[in-house]
Amino acid sequence: MATLATLLVPSGKWAKERTQRALCRENLRRLGVAAHIYAEANRGHLFQRLRDDGVWICWEVPAATFSQITNLAGERAIDCPNLYPFTMPGLIYDPGGRLDPRNCMLIGYNYCGAVAETDMQRRFGWVSPVRTSDDPTLPLFVDANNCGYINGYWAVVPHAATGSLRIGGSAFVNLGASMNPRDLGAEGGNIGTLDGSVRWKPIRQMKLDHWTFRDDFGDRGMW
Repeated sequence: MATLATLLVPSGKWAKERTQRALCRENLRRLGVAAHIYAEANRGHLFQRLRDDGVWICWEVPAATFSQITNLAGERAIDCPNLYPFTMPGLIYDPGGRLDPRNCMLIGYNYCGAVAETDMQRRFGWVSPVRTSDDPTLPLFVDANNCGYINGYWAVVPHAATGSLRIGGSAFVNLGASMNPRDLGAEGGNIGTLDGSVRWKPIRQMKLDHWTFRDDFGDRGMW
């Protein structure tokens, strides 16, 4: 049965969003294949992810990793199609750019791999696969239903009923108060797991307890 949200939006816009969700699933499949190809040549280890300062952020990867992923999966696969090309204007990036000064590149998904922290579930709310031999059901790349606070409240909603939430043309939404993607109309997201499978998860089934930034500023992701 269609949700109330989909019944209330123009059919053409919903059809486009349905296509975008299918393209998003394909992106995540391509990213999963790329991760396994990389791992085969690197003793089972997944793409590296630490910044030069040793910090991890789910929506960033080192510049070298960005090149490896895009060479294997294609440059368009690095972002949800509703976010491409994804930037965070007004935060720490030049308008239209991806480069963090700490030699990392912004991506339009959460990369959940290669975080080697102890007691991750208790400390950060999730568990990261580090090698391809880890639990195959662990999320590897997921839609960036994210929110946080850095110089103001912000959020990203990649899949509302008619596409990504945008304000002023930007999918990186600056807010006047703390709001999570569910509050802002997110319908869910695609979850790509270590075994290469991809599934859609409704927002009502997602939890907002996943830290997406090692040096926390209230940054959270829903998956």
